[in-house]
Amino acid sequence: MNNSIIEIKGVSKSLGNKKVLEDINLTIRQGEFVTILGPSGCGKTEIIKLLCKRTGMPLTIIQMGTITDPTEQLIGKMDIDSITGGTVFDWAEFAKAIQKPGVILLDEINRIPKNGENILFSCLDKTRELSASGAKSSDKRVIPVHPDCWFVATANIGDEFTGTKEIDAALENRFMKVELDYLTQALEKKMLVIREGITENDAENITLVATQIRTLARKEDMKSVSTRYTLECASLVKDGFNSKEAMEMIFLPIYDAGSGSNDSSSERAQIKSIIQQRFNNKVNP
Repeated sequence: MNNSIIEIKGVSKSLGNKKVLEDINLTIRQGEFVTILGPSGCGKTEIIKLLCKRTGMPLTIIQMGTITDPTEQLIGKMDIDSITGGTVFDWAEFAKAIQKPGVILLDEINRIPKNGENILFSCLDKTRELSASGAKSSDKRVIPVHPDCWFVATANIGDEFTGTKEIDAALENRFMKVELDYLTQALEKKMLVIREGITENDAENITLVATQIRTLARKEDMKSVSTRYTLECASLVKDGFNSKEAMEMIFLPIYDAGSGSNDSSSERAQIKSIIQQRFNNKVNP
């Protein structure tokens, strides 16, 4: 018997005449959970949105980084009924979503507080249920997870991501891991041209510099330049800035200036040098 929740066969995705995905096959079976690892801005959330759009599966996104009170934000809270004036239990979006078929995206799961992990455990193990015992006066003490509810998580791994932490081993082991990286330089260039309408020359300047910075970042354990930042550069170019000005405005503030603008050994000075080298022999930036 086929117990798959999501099954994709032969899916392709193009940017213009460039194939980004080609003949992709993926099967997620009942009870399997996936976490997508990768640098910030590499498309982890976007690929889940595309997946759900292609399969017609309802998608609920729970932003783990915004959770400050896991009991209230994952289970629910007591509230005042606007009609009767009495108290009523207001179930959280997560508690409602697990009772229906669909995909629940736990976005940036390594930002969730420790007591939030404890709430998730029982949803992700063989019991597949949400304990609502901490929810005072709620009618339901245990909420079963729907058989056709599938959990997927994303995680930015690394010290450069503010607010992230190492995922609890017990939680991490409940997920099958898929790792993404940035687009190749050629595909990222094509993406900037299509999405922002800039010239190929401007897109090449931005993506070649971004690729050099990412290589340096891996070698020197520095912050990297995400696709979000290259898109912001392209947006500035679209608004009338040249590509050199755009990169200096977007990329340089990411990096530490050290002891000041004259500190040639600082991270910012290294990034400025990479940008400058791109235009040393070019007439038009």
